[in-house]
Amino acid sequence: MTVTEQARHRLYAHLEEIMGEEHAAALTEWLPDGPLASKADIDDLRAATKADIEGLRAATKADIEGLRADIDHLRAATKADIDHLREVMDIRWEQTATKAEVLTGLAGLQVEMHKGFTRQTWGLVTAVSVVNGLMLGALRLV
Repeated sequence: MTVTEQARHRLYAHLEEIMGEEHAAALTEWLPDGPLASKADIDDLRAATKADIEGLRAATKADIEGLRADIDHLRAATKADIDHLREVMDIRWEQTATKAEVLTGLAGLQVEMHKGFTRQTWGLVTAVSVVNGLMLGALRLV
């Protein structure tokens, strides 16, 4: 329902009689010029919001599945790298004159593996945090 200028003026005059000029002016300043949202408008927005959230849920689920596939791939690649390193270390062990050289190589390998696992862990934590943030944002829209 659209409020006419005449109706707004009558309301202002009535409020002015009851509350005084200053309060009436303050109150009518807050009234919108156009129509208020109807129940149908709100229902339409609710349906659109639910559809948006459902779309985000599906996209998030697909992203998580993609992350799982990436993790599986990284796990397989890491295992292959470790197996390869074992083979290399076996060869070096056979060719190495002293045990000290082998222990030094193992220490370097341990440091590199630690760095790699740390990077991988932070990447996964970041990805999960982003997904959680998206879900929280979507829930706030509801």
